[in-house]
Amino acid sequence: MITELKKTDIDIITAVSSKYDKALTKIKERREFWSNTTREMIFTVLNNIKDTSKLKDLFTQKVIDCENLEAVNIGFNQTSSGIALKEGSNISVATKYGGYLCFAQSYNGNIYVFVLYPYIEEYVGQIENKLLATHEPNEFNVDLIIGYFEKFINEMIEWEVQDRNPIGFKLTKIDLPG
Repeated sequence: MITELKKTDIDIITAVSSKYDKALTKIKERREFWSNTTREMIFTVLNNIKDTSKLKDLFTQKVIDCENLEAVNIGFNQTSSGIALKEGSNISVATKYGGYLCFAQSYNGNIYVFVLYPYIEEYVGQIENKLLATHEPNEFNVDLIIGYFEKFINEMIEWEVQDRNPIGFKLTKIDLPG
């Protein structure tokens, strides 16, 4: 039984080991760039957007309690949905949990940009999150962030105005003659 490695085996091992080492180095560089630059820049721009927009329920947030899986968000606070259930003299109001635009760090250091949609407790279920893009941390600038905010607000407008089945009713479409 031959256990010695041939030169071609050694070349293969060396090449793939080098590729793996470069991948790990790239991840480390992305994580450092996010932590040292991108996270704060996005947060600052989102705060400027929030202050400029004057949308009363808009807030910004940093989620930094899990190192290398952090996020920066802008979104809407929970509010009254406008749906109120009256039972005798008791009135209970359904809460609308607002949507969010998230810039979230992936395990490999890339940044995912995605939308989380609003929902209304007990009445309107949450739509699946929508991934807008994945970026290297060093690709972010003010224009890119504002562009994503514009997409986010357009998604929120669509969510607010889209036709849905009336709450509490199951509908079947009937074709009318004529």
